[in-house]
Amino acid sequence: MALVRERDGRRLHVKSRLMGESLVSKSFIDGLEIAPQQRLFPDVNILKIGGQSICDRGARAIPGIIKRSSKIKRNTRCF
Repeated sequence: MALVRERDGRRLHVKSRLMGESLVSKSFIDGLEIAPQQRLFPDVNILKIGGQSICDRGARAIPGIIKRSSKIKRNTRCF
């Protein structure tokens, strides 16, 4: 990979196809070759519950969390 220095001489960049592109541009993303995605552990599901969300809403948050997590548990295998 080639390194490119800006005209002012301060910044150094790696010259690549990503240089000067917006990484959220739909047309740019569609033009990239992306490797196929594969789950490392296809049988594993992770449920993470953020404490801050519970603290902000207090006791009102608990019934919704239990309802949602039990619905997920019924639809998946647990280990």
